[in-house]
Amino acid sequence: GDVYKRQVSTQSTGDLPNTEMATAILVPTRFMLTIAMVIITIMTFETKEQNILASLSSSCTTSQYDEKESEINALLALALVGHAVLIGGLITGVTMFAHRTNVFHIGFSFIGTCFLAWATIENWTVTDLWIIHSLVSYLPAVIETVSIMLVCCYKSHKY
Repeated sequence: GDVYKRQVSTQSTGDLPNTEMATAILVPTRFMLTIAMVIITIMTFETKEQNILASLSSSCTTSQYDEKESEINALLALALVGHAVLIGGLITGVTMFAHRTNVFHIGFSFIGTCFLAWATIENWTVTDLWIIHSLVSYLPAVIETVSIMLVCCYKSHKY
């Protein structure tokens, strides 16, 4: 009975059962895409002056420039905090085995990396960066925080 079930579940995936196979694929993919998001966010620090200039008219004042600079600094700082939450939840193992959460993060990290790379190359405005980071950095960080709370406080995921 039990041996037969194990053989049936491992026939299509080699020696690993389906859950272990999903973990072996999802966790490294999520980690690599999250690191890619961190790298592209750090790259945005290097191009922030161009993003600020794209947001302002050619006749902007110093105070307008300083306002946009503090806005993009806050945006990038919040993005790094969000990425720290994502990496923390993954590395500590709290959400490592939550496959739906992993798939969600993989999807958003892939889309976010693509859009942020495009925004970095094309020098998008600060407002555009806020929209992108709201969807691909802050929303996943909130989802990760909720997942961590569910695991730690309510033991919702069984390992």
